[in-house]
Amino acid sequence: MAYLRAAAGIGFTPWDCPAVEDSPNGIRSAAADMRVLAVSRGGTELPAHVAHLPVAQARGACAALSLLTRLFTPGPRPRPAAGGGAIGSRSAPP
Repeated sequence: MAYLRAAAGIGFTPWDCPAVEDSPNGIRSAAADMRVLAVSRGGTELPAHVAHLPVAQARGACAALSLLTRLFTPGPRPRPAAGGGAIGSRSAPP
């Protein structure tokens, strides 16, 4: 909800505002409406309950820098996989 209010407050749609998150709850919350860069803490893997979300994943802050440019590049929203399943995680956005 905070992400939606922040996007509305600056006059953008949530999809046009990339989110950078390191907590599983924050990743899950932002992934509902935004492009998300999930930065794992200490290079650990994301927990299974968020690893399946359509987010770009980086193993740390340094690795995240190159992905940020891609997240700021406008593009279409990802679509669910055939059969209505989740899109699976990816290491970089399209």
